[in-house]
Amino acid sequence: MLNPIGGFFPEGDPITAEADDEGNWEATVPELTEGVTVTVVAESEGKDPSAPITVSVNGLTVAAPTATITGNSTDGYPVTGTAAANAAIEILNEAGDIVGSTTADDKGAYTVTLDPDDVAPEEALQVVAVVTAGGQDYRSTGTTLVVPADDVEDLTETPTID
Repeated sequence: MLNPIGGFFPEGDPITAEADDEGNWEATVPELTEGVTVTVVAESEGKDPSAPITVSVNGLTVAAPTATITGNSTDGYPVTGTAAANAAIEILNEAGDIVGSTTADDKGAYTVTLDPDDVAPEEALQVVAVVTAGGQDYRSTGTTLVVPADDVEDLTETPTID
């Protein structure tokens, strides 16, 4: 026999779901913000309802993005990686200034090319993913990148004048 499961939200609006033969259940709920409490009660036909269980909605934990950087001071520095799907990507210098930004696609992939005027060879950068939920921004920890130094072998020699 399937047990109905009922949940109550702060506004008092009930949500119900049916448990399967193993007691598993799933319910679609409205968007909730951090700190909201939800109460859940199980009921079986002919029995008293279960004791209520109350849980509090925790903030989101956003995984740090992956990131690699290539390029040079002439053509720019492409940064590629993956993050949470549709996350905003911010690349920050040591002062915390944004030197590049983009949005990850629906699979989490992103690419942004940094302007050589905004970063220096061998400068340390942080790549952060930002997810907005419930009107609040949740930031990942940073992934460190180091801007590559120009490969001297790939540069054209400086001309000399006699």
